[in-house]
Amino acid sequence: MSRLPLRNISEIEGVPLPLYRLYKEDTEEVDNKQLFLLWIVNKLKPVEFEDEFYNTMLNFKISFEDLKIYKNRKDIIEDGIIGIDFGNRYTIVVQQKNGKLAPINIGFELDSDINFENPTLMEFRDLQSFIENYSNKRDSFMRDIEISYIAYKNYKNRTPLNYRSFLTSLKRWVEGRKLKIKIKDQKENLFEIEEYKKVDENSGMDILEFYAYYLGLCINKNGIFLDYVISISNGFDNELKEKFLKSFKRGIENSIPKLSKSDNLIITLRKETTAYIASAMEHYQLIKNEKIFYIVWDIGHCSSQFEIGIFRLSNDNCKKEKRYDYVIEKFYKGIDYNFGKTILLETLAGELLELNRIKLIMNDISDYHILKLNRSILIDYLELHLFLGDNELKESIEVDFFNNQNEKIKITLVIDKNYLNLLLVDKITEGINTFFKNIENRLIDKNLISLFLSGHFSKTTIFNKILNQKIQEKNLNFKTFQFLSSTTTAEGLIKTRKGGRFLVIEKDMEMKFNFVLGRNKRGKFIPIIDEKSKLFEWIEFIDAGEEIFEIYYTEAPLDLSKNNVSVKRKRVKIDYVDEEAVVFLRIVDKNKIEYVVSKDGGKELLTQIKEIEF
Repeated sequence: MSRLPLRNISEIEGVPLPLYRLYKEDTEEVDNKQLFLLWIVNKLKPVEFEDEFYNTMLNFKISFEDLKIYKNRKDIIEDGIIGIDFGNRYTIVVQQKNGKLAPINIGFELDSDINFENPTLMEFRDLQSFIENYSNKRDSFMRDIEISYIAYKNYKNRTPLNYRSFLTSLKRWVEGRKLKIKIKDQKENLFEIEEYKKVDENSGMDILEFYAYYLGLCINKNGIFLDYVISISNGFDNELKEKFLKSFKRGIENSIPKLSKSDNLIITLRKETTAYIASAMEHYQLIKNEKIFYIVWDIGHCSSQFEIGIFRLSNDNCKKEKRYDYVIEKFYKGIDYNFGKTILLETLAGELLELNRIKLIMNDISDYHILKLNRSILIDYLELHLFLGDNELKESIEVDFFNNQNEKIKITLVIDKNYLNLLLVDKITEGINTFFKNIENRLIDKNLISLFLSGHFSKTTIFNKILNQKIQEKNLNFKTFQFLSSTTTAEGLIKTRKGGRFLVIEKDMEMKFNFVLGRNKRGKFIPIIDEKSKLFEWIEFIDAGEEIFEIYYTEAPLDLSKNNVSVKRKRVKIDYVDEEAVVFLRIVDKNKIEYVVSKDGGKELLTQIKEIEF
């Protein structure tokens, strides 16, 4: 069997093209013996070739782990880093190699143009077989489970017979919002998997680990990466972060060959909102600014999350910051699980099905599982025809549903256009109101806030119209920056990695201020700010009617019953004097405060914000 030249591989009759597509340039390093074994493992046979012994060999159960082909021939990419933005609907993967960033498509096939929004989707063909192979360290090589685009291609053609073999809610399960999942694989095996936090790592049923394993196989097919930065949402507590990290690490470890350097596998976690701001600052060329007060608001599919902080140049006189170019100081974060693109679509789909309930019954559509399948089909339809181009709802739509006999039928759904439009506006307004309620008392500088929007839904006309109305109503001087691209966060993960140019500091919102601040009234100390005061919350201190004011302070905690309380004093000068204005103070660190002169309860700032250290 002579070696086949790759440059002419598509012209040679009988050459297994799937082999070339899987291994790409690495096929050049596969010798005749290995190529022959690869044919056997993949059950491939040249065109018009018949041989009894060859057919017998095709029936042998041989795994790649047994043969140790091609994996051990790959080189470790020494400077390689992978950023994985793990989302509810899509997982974006970006690699840094030779100093250059490039997105990665997860899957070997694409239907049309290249798209790097890899669906966070799993297809279970034979989960029992996979578990047995995986637990025995035998590589099932993408036969028993599929993910991403290959799974999505099959998901688009799902039927009542196989739709329960697809998992679309992996991240919801991980976050604990879908406590248990039921999977019926395509071999008719039923699996009920308990909530993620209760899944024991030795149980062999960690679906997140399986997903990470397949991601690793795809990422490392053309070279081995040992450094990964993975996104997590603001809803992850410490326990969940630790478990999530272990699941991903086990999956990635099992996807790469057991080389001596595999012990140096590095996996770190970063918040999605923090990663986004790092990329956005560079894209909008704002990194030259000395200090920027920012808010990131990421409207995802199944939640919306935000982060408030300061982006600034590093201080070369500070030992901790000297090695970095930039500093991201985060002092507040939050998440809203009731507002997201998919959540809106689920609400609309549910209302549409209810409005057409009689028609569904008349068309023999009533079974619970059939209704659940049809609902998912309707959600996909609405996403494609409603938000994609900001199309308005029509009077009716025609969709392909399934009936109780598993037959595909066309159904025309009547739409109460006014009602559903009002419902959509109401839900979006509710989400925007919740956002402002969370941030309004925590704004650093209400006149100088840069608002960075993230997520495709944030670009829709209906969302921006309502958001801009709310900003005007609240008289906030926001400079809004629109969503960049789906790869922005994944790129930011690599930028904010440990040892990179960005130092990320997460302020402890439960931090206690070490002092008690107050005024002197008739020789008596009147406390105004103490260790119970909230971080970064403006507090009215004194009128701005004179150029100088005084802050009296002592160390916390304060016991006023004692006569020997040691009270010190700081004299502070302001740049703007106005009897109608007020001096506001707020805590920014254990021993630091900031002050500003303002009117209208802090809405109009009359001076620059300045810092005092105690």
